Amino acid sequence: MPEYNYRAITTSGEKIAGIFEAASKEAVLKMLSEKQSYPVSVEEKTIKDVTEIKFYTKVKTKDIAIFCRQFFSMLNAGVPIVNCLNILRQQTDNKRLRDVLAEVYEEVNKGKTFSNTLKAHPRILPDLLVYMVEAGEVSGNLDIVIERMANHYEKEYKINNKIKAATFYPFILSFVATAAVIFFTGICYAHLCRHV
Repeated sequence: MPEYNYRAITTSGEKIAGIFEAASKEAVLKMLSEKQSYPVSVEEKTIKDVTEIKFYTKVKTKDIAIFCRQFFSMLNAGVPIVNCLNILRQQTDNKRLRDVLAEVYEEVNKGKTFSNTLKAHPRILPDLLVYMVEAGEVSGNLDIVIERMANHYEKEYKINNKIKAATFYPFILSFVATAAVIFFTGICYAHLCRHV
C-alpha cells in the first residue's frame, strides 16, 4: 500500500504534516476531513531506486571473485539458481553486492532471467560478468561460464595485488632514503654547530 506525505491546517489554525499509508489520495483526504483538518498538499511518497541513492562504484574484484567461486560451487553441486542467490545474498560480506544480490534474488524469484536482472546494475557489476552470464544462459552452460569468471577475477585480483606491491615498494624505498638523508643532514648540522 502506498504512503502519502500530507500537510494540512487544523480548525485552530495549527499547521500539521505527516505520512499516511492509504489505498488512494482520496483516503488521505477523508482521514484529514475526519480530523477536521484542511489539506494543503497530499503527495504520494516515492522510493528511489537503490542504484540512484548509492554511489555508483563497481564492486571490488576480490568480492566478485569470491561470489563467482561460491556460486559455481553451488551450481556444480546441483543447487538451483534461486537457492544459490538466496544463500549468497545472506552470506556476502560486501554490503553493496549483498544489496544487489537481494534485488536480483527477488526478480529471479518472480520469473526473470538471471542475466536480465544483472543488467539492471551496470554501474555496480562488471560488464564482462553480465555478458558472460547471458551467454551461459543461452548456451545452457552457466556453471562453466561462472567457473571461468571465478578463475578470471581471481587472476585479475592477484595481478592487481602484484601491481600495487610493485608500486608500493619503490615508494617505501624513497621514503626511507629521504628520511635517512634528513636524519644524517641533521646530525652533520648539529656536529658543525658544536665546532663553530
